Amino acid sequence: MNLLFERLYKLDVNGWKKQLAKRYRALRRTHFDSNRLIQHFTNYFRLLERSGAAAREHARWNNANGIYLNFKAEEEYLHTWINQRICALDSQYNL
Repeated sequence: MNLLFERLYKLDVNGWKKQLAKRYRALRRTHFDSNRLIQHFTNYFRLLERSGAAAREHARWNNANGIYLNFKAEEEYLHTWINQRICALDSQYNL
């Protein structure tokens, strides 16, 4: 965590915690909507596929130094992580 934000949170400067929660609630309806976040990443994964970049990366790096590429598994992991993180933040900010 950034030390400035850590201090603001710890000292609750000018009601920082309430302001942070209010801002999170506002962004949760737009930029932090889990479906919207997931869609952004889904679009990027589709772009990687359509452009041929995923195939090139797979050909170049798969099984290099013990690295195995699986873009579908990465996409699924990312979707799960986003949902879990949003749930944790919702809990933290009492949503």
